[in-house]
Amino acid sequence: MKAIDYADKNVVIAYENDTIATICNLMIRYNTDQVLIIRENKPIGIITKKDIATKLLQFVPPHKRRPVDKFLAERILNKNILVITPEVSMKSVAKKVLNNEIPIIVEDGKILGIVTKTSIVKAYVENFKGKFKVHEYINVDIPTVSPYHTLNKILEKILEKNCDRAVVIDKGKPLGVVSITDIALVFFDELPFPSKISKKEFSKMKYNKYNIPISETIVKEWLITVNEDEDLAAAGELMLKNNISSVLVTDSNYYKGMVTKDEVVKAFLRCFQ
Repeated sequence: MKAIDYADKNVVIAYENDTIATICNLMIRYNTDQVLIIRENKPIGIITKKDIATKLLQFVPPHKRRPVDKFLAERILNKNILVITPEVSMKSVAKKVLNNEIPIIVEDGKILGIVTKTSIVKAYVENFKGKFKVHEYINVDIPTVSPYHTLNKILEKILEKNCDRAVVIDKGKPLGVVSITDIALVFFDELPFPSKISKKEFSKMKYNKYNIPISETIVKEWLITVNEDEDLAAAGELMLKNNISSVLVTDSNYYKGMVTKDEVVKAFLRCFQ
């Protein structure tokens, strides 16, 4: 089971002196969650939607904020990459991926692919169906919030748990999942910010939106769920099919927990013990 067999081979490339606005446009154009940054044809880091979202959510007054069309990619570059060859096994890179290292497959100076958590999920689904059940890998530590909580409150709860998402619950039943990326990109149509704008104008444009109920903004009307007695591979298949990073676990429509790509990667590693 080689890394090259499951790697994302549609690698989108940019340069360290490109702006965040350029990176965002590339992500939209090529429908990708990450862009590889190179220097002299060699990978030096990567930028993900989460990296950009985290930057956008910094509460910096606009007169001190550099617009995203002026902000260079190198300022938020994730340098935690690992250059590997195509022959490296998925087993050997899975632990690296779980620790948020991003293996880049390079041969003869050519970039062939990126191994992501999605890559590991694909490998698990194809090779280990029937191995584990969902209930063995339920994550119950994801923060839960009310549909009447504001974006500010949800951000507080997410950061308290050192997490990147929260589940919106109403009377024990899940309504949706809200991630840091979701919150940031809700306001992306207002970016890049003008270089000069009054505090009063900025408050009207953005800060007030953080104080409205989450139910009025980004809770999705559809849910992807599994039962705790289902095959873990079924949860992985739902993630791949719907291009999502987590699946809610429910019992009679009541929320029990969540399975994320991280849990599937852990299960994948356990298959080799």
